[in-house]
Amino acid sequence: MSSKLLSYLSEQRRSSDWNLLITSLLNGAQSMMDGEQFAQLLSIAGMHCAQNLPLPPCDSLTELELSVNVQLSKLGWGVSTFSEHPEFLQIDHQALPQDGPPVQYLAIFLAGLYQQWLHNAGASESLHVRVDEAASDDNTLVLRLEG
Repeated sequence: MSSKLLSYLSEQRRSSDWNLLITSLLNGAQSMMDGEQFAQLLSIAGMHCAQNLPLPPCDSLTELELSVNVQLSKLGWGVSTFSEHPEFLQIDHQALPQDGPPVQYLAIFLAGLYQQWLHNAGASESLHVRVDEAASDDNTLVLRLEG
C-alpha cells in the first residue's frame, strides 16, 4: 500500500450519518429513471460538485493531482493518482467509502467530478472521463480521460 494512501487513511474520520439518506435518494431516483437518465444525473451531479470545489490554477499534472487530493481529503472521499499514457490520462481513485452509496453510483459521479475539474484545468471539451471497469476492483476505481 502506498504511503500516500496510508497517510490518507490514517487521517480520515468518516461519519455515516448521511449514508442512509443519500443511498435512499439514489435508489429512489434510479427506480424512476431509465439507466441512461440516471447515469446522466450522477455525472451532472459530479460536475456540479467540481464547480463548488474549484481547483487553483495548476502548471503541471503533479500540481493538479495534489490539488485534487487536497479537495478529496477535505471531504474524506479518497485519494487519487494520475498517470500519463500515450493515448489517455489514467486516474486511480483509491479508498472509496465502504459504507457509502454503491460503487457503481460513485464511479459515475466521480467521472463527472474529474471531467469537470480537468476541463476547468484546460483539457479539451472533446475529451471525456470514463470508468475503466476492467481495471477497477474493490479498492481502486480506474478512470481514463480520453477522446
